[in-house]
Amino acid sequence: PVRTEALEISGNDLIFAGTRDWGLFYSSNFGDEWIKTGLPNVQVENIAFARNGFIYAGYLNVYRSTDSGQTFELVLDKFHRSIYVDKMDNIYISTHDDELLKSADYCNTWEVWANFGPDAHVGNMIQLGESSFIVGYYTFSEGPGGPYYSYHTMRTIDNGLSWQALSDDMELRGFL
Repeated sequence: PVRTEALEISGNDLIFAGTRDWGLFYSSNFGDEWIKTGLPNVQVENIAFARNGFIYAGYLNVYRSTDSGQTFELVLDKFHRSIYVDKMDNIYISTHDDELLKSADYCNTWEVWANFGPDAHVGNMIQLGESSFIVGYYTFSEGPGGPYYSYHTMRTIDNGLSWQALSDDMELRGFL
């Protein structure tokens, strides 16, 4: 059996499935049949699509396809939690190094867009407007009663130059 780690629908109604060890598959008939893309047999927990048709996928690394999934190239050799593509086709990667990276040139170069502190693990983000985003993240610590997760939500209205806390220590079910 193949373990599915991620599901996404592309702009042209193809369903993409990221798997634990077998790479990325797609279906054009609502899941009745699955076709393997050109991505190697790697773990895929994140899938994102740019408006220009590029596909981004991966987990231990980030891969990009510029030809609808026929071939993929490695664009970032970094363990990450999530991939997000905004309305301007900027790509954001939440890393296991507690950084939120941004590429404005389809993953050719990267900059640290945000860092919410040590052990801040960004789970997801949404874009509200051209320069407005909400980011949800959690921190993890060990306490006398066992592990403790603290959840936070931040907002920027100036494309990441400054951040405002919307919540601290709230449970965001389904958001992270």
